[in-house]
Amino acid sequence: MRRNYRFTNFDDYIDNSDLPERLISILERSGFERLSTLTRLSDVELLLLPNIGPHYVAEIRRVAPCSCTGGLL
Repeated sequence: MRRNYRFTNFDDYIDNSDLPERLISILERSGFERLSTLTRLSDVELLLLPNIGPHYVAEIRRVAPCSCTGGLL
């Protein structure tokens, strides 16, 4: 995929985040590359992703707080 670097916020990429490498790998395999996408998901939606448990949801919320309503953690 070709990225438009001119208007890119590099802080939004999960590669540049404080998330553990294993979690970054899991999220990339699920098709995620931006933290802003993760903030739009509820905790329940995150738990439905493969290999994501409550500990990883807490790590994601630490780095990318939920902008949705009804977060569980």
